[in-house]
Amino acid sequence: MSSKHAILLSMNPKWLRISCLAPFLFLGSLAVGCVSAGPQWTPDNVAPPAQTPEDFAAPSPIGQRADPIPSVSTSIERIQLSRDGALVTALRNNQALDVARYGPRIGETFVPEARAAFDPVLLGTVSYGHIANPPNALAGTPGVVRANTASSSLTLQESLPTGTRIFLSGDMAVSSRDVHQGEATIAIEQPLLKGAGMNANLVALRQARNKAAQSGYAFRAAVLATVRQVETAYWNLALAKEVLAIRQFAVKLADEQLQRAESLFAVGKAIEGDVAAARAEKASRNADLTDAMAAIRAQTIALVRLINPGGGDAWSVEFDLLDAPEIVEVDVNANESEKLATVYRPELAEARLAAANAELAMTGARNDRLPQVNLLGAYGRISHGTEPGDGIRHFDDTPYDNYQIGLNVRTPLLNRAEHARYTRSRLAAEQASRSVANVEQGIVSEVRQAAIQVARYWERIPATREAVASRTEQLRVAQGRYEAGMTTELDLMIVQRDLIQARIEEIQARVSYIQALTALYAAEGTLLERRGIGLDAEEDR
Repeated sequence: MSSKHAILLSMNPKWLRISCLAPFLFLGSLAVGCVSAGPQWTPDNVAPPAQTPEDFAAPSPIGQRADPIPSVSTSIERIQLSRDGALVTALRNNQALDVARYGPRIGETFVPEARAAFDPVLLGTVSYGHIANPPNALAGTPGVVRANTASSSLTLQESLPTGTRIFLSGDMAVSSRDVHQGEATIAIEQPLLKGAGMNANLVALRQARNKAAQSGYAFRAAVLATVRQVETAYWNLALAKEVLAIRQFAVKLADEQLQRAESLFAVGKAIEGDVAAARAEKASRNADLTDAMAAIRAQTIALVRLINPGGGDAWSVEFDLLDAPEIVEVDVNANESEKLATVYRPELAEARLAAANAELAMTGARNDRLPQVNLLGAYGRISHGTEPGDGIRHFDDTPYDNYQIGLNVRTPLLNRAEHARYTRSRLAAEQASRSVANVEQGIVSEVRQAAIQVARYWERIPATREAVASRTEQLRVAQGRYEAGMTTELDLMIVQRDLIQARIEEIQARVSYIQALTALYAAEGTLLERRGIGLDAEEDR
């Protein structure tokens, strides 16, 4: 602490009484600085509940219910795969998650970096010099005064969250003219306005903690999105396999119809056009079968991309799915789902922490507008003499005590930069607050739309099942009428197509219902808890 930066009062007996007030001034400013009010949102109060509600918790962690599939080798052609097995494999191998795992680890570095502002700092200097002073008759030195000097200093500086800075320093100087001098000083500098208080000095550390928490929620969002994508891809593949079976059934119907048409034509009960129509229908059904087989390959590749089983031949693997698209009615309450989303959605937690950081930035900018008025106090002793060791000899002698107290005052006359920064930070805080409301509204809309889709597909299932039963009976009647010559080939083919379409719509309704539930749980943010998936960035590797 240099005297050129402060208005210092030399200590004489008159001022010693005043100097006694310094400890009280320091303690008072310290007490004011300790008054702290945190922002509305913190990493603790935006976190999901520690205890998972029992009504949607998985019976056990997913890692205990399923194992990841092995790496694919050329000897493996088909792999049995359950939904949970696909999820476990994706959590371990998915490349997007592998990238996302770096986020929390990077975020963890923000806190120690910010906390370093309060770490002790050691400053040291060592110097050697030569001086040559001109003659000074008043000092009794008629000739040029020459001397070699060596000096060293060591200072330990500590900054506190209240803005207080403490200095502990020692200096030693030696001259070739037999001058030995030492000085030991302890000094305290306490801001009274600008830089005073924990609110102003903990801005960076609190922002760092929020950033670290944000990186964790970004990872949670990545896991949530991946789990939803894997489940959707799994059921898309299940749907493609069911559609393939229906298309194979359709080809079988077309074969049977062609045989009937040829038999009736042979006995003169059908015309050649009926046979041609049956052959055309069979060709059309074969084309649909080709599309169904291609859809299976496409959905398999999409699932392989997500679960990333590894191995040189992963893209050619075929999956035998162990979980059928069986359905169970789930009671859905949009209001309850909305409440869950406001607690569990990571995007909302990120937005709230971003708003907290904007609020903290405004707090710092508000404090920066104040004048810099720092209370300074120092106490030390000086020892000097002509003998070696005189530089420290008198450090224990109270008659050589030195005191200083003062104020350091600095303020820009117009303060335009500080006012501009505060205005910008205030607008940014308002923007962040409205962004939270916007994100929350979007999430509520997503949840309610997802709840509508769940109800929609559940109501479609019995209707599509009834349609399949009716179309099956209609086909039985139409085949009898055709064999009796009471209907045309075209009418029979239309009935067959209606049955095929009804069966496809029935399986689509079941799969869509399962996927709609997954989408609802993802919109709530509870999908991970419902599947028993933890969020440790490393444990699922």
